[in-house]
Amino acid sequence: MATESRAFTGRARRRTTRAAVRWTDGVASAVITVGGIGTIAAILLVGIFLLLEVLPLARSAELAEPSAFPAVPRFTAGPKVDEYDMIGWGVDDAGGLSVFRADTGEVISSSPLPTAGRTVTAVAVNDVVDDVAIGLDDGSVLLGTVAFETEFVDIEQADERLLALAVGERTVSGDAVAERTPESQFRLQRVGVAFGGEPLRLADSAVATLDVVNAGTGPRVLVGTADGTVKLSSIRKRRNLFTGVETLLPANEAVLPLPEGPPPLRTLLSDAGRFAYAVWPDGTVRRFVPRGGEGLVAETVDVCPDGAAVTACRMALGRNSLLIGDSTGTASVWFPARPEADGSAEDSDTDRSDAVDDLRLVKGHAFPGGSPVTSFGISARGRVAAIGYEDGRVAMVHTTSERRLATADAGVGTARALALTPRSERSALYVAGGDGLARLDFDEAHPEASLKSLFTPVWYEGYPAPKHEWQSSAGSDDVEPKFGMWPLVFGTLKATLYSLLFGAPLALMAAVYSSEIMPPKWRAGVKPLIENMASLPSVVLGFLAALVFAPFAEEYLSAVLVTPLLVPLALLTAAFVWQLLPLAITLRLEPARLWLSGLAVLGAIRLSADVGPIAEQGLFGGSMIAWLAGTEGSALPGLFLLLIPLAAVFTAFAMKFVLTPTLLSAGRAWPPAVAGLAELGRFVGGTAVALALAYGVASVLAGPLGVDPRGGLFDTFVQRNALVVGFVMGFAIVPIIYTLADDAMRAVPEQLRSASLGAGATPWQTAVRVVVPAATSGLFSALMVGLGRAVGETMIVLMAAGNTPVLDLNVFNGFRTLAANIAVELPEAVAGSTHYRTLYLAALTLFAITFVVNTAAEVVRLRFRRRFGQL
Repeated sequence: MATESRAFTGRARRRTTRAAVRWTDGVASAVITVGGIGTIAAILLVGIFLLLEVLPLARSAELAEPSAFPAVPRFTAGPKVDEYDMIGWGVDDAGGLSVFRADTGEVISSSPLPTAGRTVTAVAVNDVVDDVAIGLDDGSVLLGTVAFETEFVDIEQADERLLALAVGERTVSGDAVAERTPESQFRLQRVGVAFGGEPLRLADSAVATLDVVNAGTGPRVLVGTADGTVKLSSIRKRRNLFTGVETLLPANEAVLPLPEGPPPLRTLLSDAGRFAYAVWPDGTVRRFVPRGGEGLVAETVDVCPDGAAVTACRMALGRNSLLIGDSTGTASVWFPARPEADGSAEDSDTDRSDAVDDLRLVKGHAFPGGSPVTSFGISARGRVAAIGYEDGRVAMVHTTSERRLATADAGVGTARALALTPRSERSALYVAGGDGLARLDFDEAHPEASLKSLFTPVWYEGYPAPKHEWQSSAGSDDVEPKFGMWPLVFGTLKATLYSLLFGAPLALMAAVYSSEIMPPKWRAGVKPLIENMASLPSVVLGFLAALVFAPFAEEYLSAVLVTPLLVPLALLTAAFVWQLLPLAITLRLEPARLWLSGLAVLGAIRLSADVGPIAEQGLFGGSMIAWLAGTEGSALPGLFLLLIPLAAVFTAFAMKFVLTPTLLSAGRAWPPAVAGLAELGRFVGGTAVALALAYGVASVLAGPLGVDPRGGLFDTFVQRNALVVGFVMGFAIVPIIYTLADDAMRAVPEQLRSASLGAGATPWQTAVRVVVPAATSGLFSALMVGLGRAVGETMIVLMAAGNTPVLDLNVFNGFRTLAANIAVELPEAVAGSTHYRTLYLAALTLFAITFVVNTAAEVVRLRFRRRFGQL
């Protein structure tokens, strides 16, 4: 577009916007628009990606339609299926061992057990290992193993029948089931049976109940007879040095004391035989502790509601918990736990009069049902369990998260025995009923994770009460995975709180000083220097925190804690002394005021090194770390330290409304020196009153009221703790908050400052009462940006916080944040696993926290901006 105008010489000239300028302006506008939209889209895509990774956690488990195998014999023990879901075995009603093909139910072999003509009266099969015990009618027990054996055959050694198989196809080859693998090999699975030696005579009459575990030195066998005798026998293995043959011999025996009356329904052993249990139909459970060749009664518990009867029981995975099923259809999980001080693990139906340990058998979980429970099946790869009912239904549950996963009708009558395939991609449930064997394909999805188990307390095995806990991995499959998110969220909030407590006041006060009071020539050098602090890598700060600051804080703990009290006192004292100086001297020293303040701070730090040990000796008995552990001193010193800031604030407000008006009224006639002395006396007196008030209130709280901060905000000292992280991470967020706050205050119109100063206000009054309120929106934004920086910090907390996921307010203990947890565990998590997706849930939670905080900050900022926009 062209316009005509005349220059000052009177000559006409033509002003034209060049096409290149218009083109550049359009390109810039388009790039900015695309960049803004792209940024928003990228953030949304990150959120969508995280959500897609997390959504499978909400997927429900599925039980497929059953496949019935009526030709398979009725099993009284087992069935048990191999990890490839190819072959299985069980002990049938006739006392024989039957081997069958898992996917079709075809019986491969059936052979009698080596009982030497005696009748089988009880069978015990270990769910995880291969130990089997056979109880006989003469009181003897046959011990052995029934194991799955794997053999791989190369394609060059395969016969024609195997070569005809397609990949994934199976056939019966002799006594094995063969399958062609994608690697052009053939996997052969067979059942190896080994019962060595003669049966051991462990009882005087027919064996009625039986259980066996491996105690490391040899098997432990728990035998119950029909006449009501229960005996625990430790079996020792003896190897012949010449022949290499192993012989089993009873090492020691213990008869467990039982009450008068009918014999128990089941007898069970815990892991390694640490405890023995006897369960009666009326719900009575007696727990025994083997000790010195005898079984001592630890407790007697009623595990059934009134009028109900125990219909099924077995040990859960790991053999630390009891699965109890009753006639009302309820399946419950019981385990021994050590009670807390408040008695949270006590049970009202527990008889503790003859206790020999401090454990209590408690009910951690319950799964109601409609029909009487008849059997249980457990998985060897996790805490998934199957519950069989009298009406033929089966239910899949997770015994930790207390989720009912799926329910189906197996179609083979009453479920007498259940088996889950271990560690198989084709997970399956086998149901042995009165009408044969049924197979149900099972997709368990992610049973450990639910909103309840992730965000509410869960009662874990061996714990005295429900608890938030994060422990994603362990050395074996029988340990419960713990995916409680609250310790990580709490750690994130704890790190943010302590870093803001240190960094935010320092950054804001520095911004006020540099923006409103510092000479411009100083500000030109100080601000870039502070901004350059943001360039320090987090890993360097974390390294310094872990290897320098943490050991220093541990060695000089008392001095470190005294420093935050002495530094403000030193600055305030220096300020009041400044008022006592003659005007000529203060005008001459004005350019060096910042340096003098720095000297006051350094002097306070040096004084802390002397005062700290004295305070530690006088208040904390010579060792503050021992006091924190609760081994030294009373609660008074800790309460005194906690109450000093509150007492100081209270005293300051009280003096402002009571003493200050009187001094202002009387001080108008005083000379400057006298007024300065009065101000100094007011400060000294107020400090003494605050200390006395803090000590008096602490004495009342620690004495008559019995309040002790130890176990809460103060507790056992850990070298890498929240105090160190708060200092170092606060140091990291100071440049961000300072820069934004300084810019926000510098953006306040100069007319407001001039008007305030012209009305007689001092620079400090102008800054506090005019500039800061006008810049509130910017200051709030600075704090929120600093908070976002602290929430997402990874390396500092990873290296300096101890990396322990605990719910603990203790400033001297560590923690683990969401970001640090992701950094530590994601590289080791199996893709697609519950652990993997829970880590993405942690990332989504962190994303949501940041989004909510930033949204709230923007809403508040806009409100302040509208409020002060008219100034």
